[in-house]
Formats: sequence, C-alpha cells, structure tokens
Amino acid sequence: IEAIAPGVLVSVFRVVGRRLRHWAAPSFQASYAAGWEGVEIGEGVAGYGTCAHRGEPVTLADIKAEPLRSACCGRVPPVGCRACMVYPVKRRDGSVIGIFALYLRQGTPQDAYLRRIADISMYLCALAIEREESRQRLDELVHHDALTGLPNRSSLYRYTDDLLASGVEQEIAFFCVGLV
Repeated sequence: IEAIAPGVLVSVFRVVGRRLRHWAAPSFQASYAAGWEGVEIGEGVAGYGTCAHRGEPVTLADIKAEPLRSACCGRVPPVGCRACMVYPVKRRDGSVIGIFALYLRQGTPQDAYLRRIADISMYLCALAIEREESRQRLDELVHHDALTGLPNRSSLYRYTDDLLASGVEQEIAFFCVGLV
C-alpha cells in the first residue's frame, strides 16, 4: 500500500478480547507501535480504540487538533503525518477483530482512491487475521484435548523429549491412565 500510495503509512492491529495487539506497521518506529500494545479499546481512546469500540471508521482530519488525540497518552504520530483514517476489520459475523489505519502526510482523508484501498485492505486483513486464528486453534487442538483443554499425549511426548534433551540429571516418573 505504501508503495502504490505515496505519502501514506499503514498500521494494522488485532483486537484480542478488549485490547489492541500490534500486528504490522512497516514504516513506523517500533516504539510507536509498541506504545499501543495492550491498550484497552473504548470510546475516546484515540482513533484506534474508538474505531474498534464503535465498529465504524474514524477519521482524524488534523491529528494534532482532534479531541481524540488527547487520549493518545503522549504517543506521537509518525513524523510528518497530518491526518489519519482508521477502519474496523470485521469477521463475517460483524465482530471487530482488528483495525486498519492509513496515516496521510498530505492530501485529504476524503480521497476516493484511498477509501478504495482501505476497503480492499480491510477485507484482506480480515482474511489474514481469521487464518491466523484458525492456525492457532489447530495448533491448540493438536496439543490439547478438545473436551478438557488439558495437554494431550502428543504434548507429553514433546515435553519429555525436551526434558530429556535438556541434560538435567533428575529422575522422571510417569503414570498414564488409558480410558477406552
């Protein structure tokens, strides 16, 4: 996006529970994205938190003059960015799973070209986030019992292999109960 839309910087956050989790911000300083890590979403929590809370786009036409800016807790936007457009990334059921933000160094937030880029990007972000959640869920099912959530036999084997490979001299005992 940054290559096809000069003067635009992009950031993407996942919404996990009621908190923001940094996912991507290729041109941002690491400290800016890290400053948002774990921030609870809610009305008035800058553009990011407000967008995730409302489930609708938030436009900050002048970042420095916006009332929502005061809730940024000292987080300074990327150098030279004047405006910001923040969009909710939603699941198929309509719940917000992330936010997608376009920071503008010049131009207006009402640009139809940028709006089209945002529409496509929100869809692609939703697919990527849902895929990551599915991958995590599959990984959980591989290593834990679906009914109880307890580690399964595969996890036991992996744990014992790691324990034996660590070289720690200690006695190990196992007690296994098989239910048929």
